[in-house]
Amino acid sequence: MVLYVFLLALIFVLPCISLIPQDRLKVTVVRALTYLVILFLALAVGLRGQVDADYLNYLDMYHRAPMFDLGLSFDDYSHIHGDILYLYVNSIFKSLNLDFSSLLLVVALVSLFLKYSIASKYVRNVNLSMALYLSFAYFLVEFIQIRWGLAISFSAASIYYLSKNKYVVSSLCMFIGGFIQSLSFIVLPFLILYFFLRRNLAKSKLFLQLCVFYIPLILAAISFISGGSILFNIIFAIYPTLENAIVSSKYYEAGGASVTLTLYYIFQYYGAVFVIFTSRNENYNIYDDEMMKSLIYFLSYIASAQFFFLFSSIVSQRINGLLVFVLSVALIRVFEISRSKNSLYHMSFYFLMLLFNLYMTYNNVFKPGALRDYSVFFI
Repeated sequence: MVLYVFLLALIFVLPCISLIPQDRLKVTVVRALTYLVILFLALAVGLRGQVDADYLNYLDMYHRAPMFDLGLSFDDYSHIHGDILYLYVNSIFKSLNLDFSSLLLVVALVSLFLKYSIASKYVRNVNLSMALYLSFAYFLVEFIQIRWGLAISFSAASIYYLSKNKYVVSSLCMFIGGFIQSLSFIVLPFLILYFFLRRNLAKSKLFLQLCVFYIPLILAAISFISGGSILFNIIFAIYPTLENAIVSSKYYEAGGASVTLTLYYIFQYYGAVFVIFTSRNENYNIYDDEMMKSLIYFLSYIASAQFFFLFSSIVSQRINGLLVFVLSVALIRVFEISRSKNSLYHMSFYFLMLLFNLYMTYNNVFKPGALRDYSVFFI
């Protein structure tokens, strides 16, 4: 247990590093300290033992993956659970005689440093964004759902390049993420819609507000009240063959997400939206910030998807990992640029989110019985 508490405390070292006065310590040294923290967090992922529910599944993928060969095809992986690109990487590691721990370590390093790189393109104080994301996602995503953690990085990169009109690179990042963890393909409809509607979206403040405030709320209400049945009935009426596939899926849960989890999602999203839209001042307007607008549209889209999938706490919680990363970047960006009179109030919301994330981490990780065996943390 002490090791887990230490790792959680290490996450909060990140914002503390940012508080060091830059005139007393060079920026390069601050960055080096940040890299050391991220490296240590990645090492913990690579050196951990069988302490989580997914560990054996990933180990089985590694052992069943064939040795690397240029002639490998999809058929060679058809008997293995997992997405093709991730399995292909497993084959490469096996051919290089690198053990399973090496794979976990490299995946964690790429995942964390890629997120750091993407966040740094939006904000100056990257550590605040990373701390907010990791307070929720380090144990629940990076530590356990390693494929999804890596896929989140490529999905976020896809959104960044979309805001820069680099559609080919954006699509490439999305497909890489999708072939690592197929849930990443949830980004594809957004890329298509944003590509075709970009000019109209840029001009319409009303449409932005409609997307951000009302569509997610309507989906949340329908899913929460009906358990997803109304939405399902519409889908099944259009595609009847999907009914058996969805209901029999391991991700379908008759009860859906709990009331507590649903309220947490609603508070998280609408609290962040309120903070973002009240951060305008005479020097900054989010409607004129193209990078910010793409983040806001994506937040509304991914929140809508999350509320749609409330019938499955597994899927909605995975989507929440992507939402929290984008949200953490958007919040810090608006804090830095707007410098509004409500900054103290807004930072209070930031710390309140940290507390909620700590609660989620406790409930899913530290609560007795959440993990398998603390004694085998290290191999």
